[in-house]
Amino acid sequence: MESSIQLGQRLVGVGTGPTIELVIPLALVAAVMGLMGILGGKGRIKPNGIFGIRTKKTMSDSSEWYRIHREAAPWVLGGAAACVGGIVAVLLVPRGTAQIVALLAAMATMAVLLTVGTVSASRHGGSDRT
Repeated sequence: MESSIQLGQRLVGVGTGPTIELVIPLALVAAVMGLMGILGGKGRIKPNGIFGIRTKKTMSDSSEWYRIHREAAPWVLGGAAACVGGIVAVLLVPRGTAQIVALLAAMATMAVLLTVGTVSASRHGGSDRT
């Protein structure tokens, strides 16, 4: 029981400096999202199965891949900005529950922006437009 309490305290940074366990993953997500937004907006991500927006539409047509990445880029960059805002919030709020809430809010915002951008870009335009 004592070890699980210590682990819980360590995960939320109780008694230590900035909560590195929360900041590093969020910074990595922000970097990947920012890279995807910038490169996708410029048409610099080639169709692949690892990095980028992979939907049935993007994977079946390379012109759709580039178009959807271009149109979703502002939303993806907004998701990266949400992660950066989450990092700032995690570093500013008191340790413990407030940090976890800040982290979850940032990740939820990022996920919503990525989803809305992808769905919006997928529904707008494309080869199946009439």
